[in-house]
Amino acid sequence: MCADRRITIDAIASELGILWSVHSILHDDLNIHHICLHMVPKMLSPEQKEARVHMCRDSIDMADEDDSFLKKIVTGDETWCFLYDPQTKRQSSEWKAKTSLRKEKFRLDKNRGKVMEFFLDYDSVIYYEFIPEGQTVNKELYLEILKRLRDAIRRKRPEKWTANDWFLLHNNAPPHRAPIAKKHLARHSVITLEHPPYFPDLAPADFYLFPWLKMKGHHFVDSDEVIENAMEQLKDLSKNGFQECFEQLYESWKKCVDAEGKYFEGQ
Repeated sequence: MCADRRITIDAIASELGILWSVHSILHDDLNIHHICLHMVPKMLSPEQKEARVHMCRDSIDMADEDDSFLKKIVTGDETWCFLYDPQTKRQSSEWKAKTSLRKEKFRLDKNRGKVMEFFLDYDSVIYYEFIPEGQTVNKELYLEILKRLRDAIRRKRPEKWTANDWFLLHNNAPPHRAPIAKKHLARHSVITLEHPPYFPDLAPADFYLFPWLKMKGHHFVDSDEVIENAMEQLKDLSKNGFQECFEQLYESWKKCVDAEGKYFEGQ
């Protein structure tokens, strides 16, 4: 097993000449289980791991020095809301007797739906919009979205708007780091928190909001129904849930430091 971690129980039994007790020995006596691989976006270089640790330590220090730091963060991202998002193999499994025939499940692909751009803070979703069909989120569109976000903050978070005491946390997508977007944020004195690429385990939208919006295995008739469902899901989110999201972000920073910049389990 040390030479081949993917060896099957049948192969072990055949090699050792044991027919019935291999499973019991592995699980009950040795406490060994067959665990799926932890899929990650990419192999991180030493420099990227160091950057992750540096960013997380800076964020932890700011949060420890300012009790309201997490409440000042406005984070945003975009996601696809599909007409149909297939279930995983595990999600479609059913309890049956060993002798029962297994149902067939046809392999289906994701059907296109709507791209949703949204921003949230410690209390709730501040702003969201669905991107028109055929339109991609390029630097020009993202600039307009940032303008609409600032207007939403002015209306919904007047205390943030008046003090201009808030931080923007978004990922490193090309439209986000485009010069026109950076220039707009700098002109309005909006501080952007550092977020180097390949950091889904440190993005609140990835580990909190996206799972609420993904309806795996559900068929929607059209884009209007996709939008209606997404809006209902957002309404169901509680204020405590948003607070837990940002508290989890703080814990994620600590886990990243403890893991020395590597991707960590638990998201």
